[in-house]
Amino acid sequence: MLEVNVMFDLVEVKQELEKMAKRLADIRGSL
Repeated sequence: MLEVNVMFDLVEVKQELEKMAKRLADIRGSL
């Protein structure tokens, strides 16, 4: 069961990183 939880955590982290990257790209584009 622990492995499944780790997989979900990784997916969430990946989504957060993608959101941050998108935000940074938006900021950079508006400069």
